[in-house]
Amino acid sequence: VVQGYRTKDVTFRVPPFDRSEAERMLRELKGFAMLEGVRGAAPSDLDALLKVDPRHGQARLTRATVLQVRGEFDAATRECTALRDVANELVGAACAYSVAGASGRLRASYDALGAALARNAQGTPEVRAWILSTLAEMAARAGLSGEAERHFRAALALDPSDHYTLGAY
Repeated sequence: VVQGYRTKDVTFRVPPFDRSEAERMLRELKGFAMLEGVRGAAPSDLDALLKVDPRHGQARLTRATVLQVRGEFDAATRECTALRDVANELVGAACAYSVAGASGRLRASYDALGAALARNAQGTPEVRAWILSTLAEMAARAGLSGEAERHFRAALALDPSDHYTLGAY
């Protein structure tokens, strides 16, 4: 799943899929022009924003997501590390464990993200729903269909109109 969480800009595929399919998914996003650059400009909008405001959490999360989809896991991990300095623990953990889960450490990342969610009740319903949907996707990839179902249902209980979760579920 590729998504712009706050803008509900999403596209879906059933995993596994390769890098070229992930790039096609990015191109399907309405916000792709921002990521790619407009009219031949370099894909530097996020870089420019982060130069002006290095503490812009959504820009860091978006850049980490794009890098993860591109398979640039080390760079995505660096963005998640920077995000932890500007966002709450749940957002930073979700970013880092999502990248780790996509790069070969799925089960450990799933367990760690679940533990982070259990420790932290301070997240907004929207953030908690996002993390629950992330856990659901991780569980599905790990073959834990009962856990995936439980996480999807919990996410929808928090935000029943979340297009991202509805589409992924």
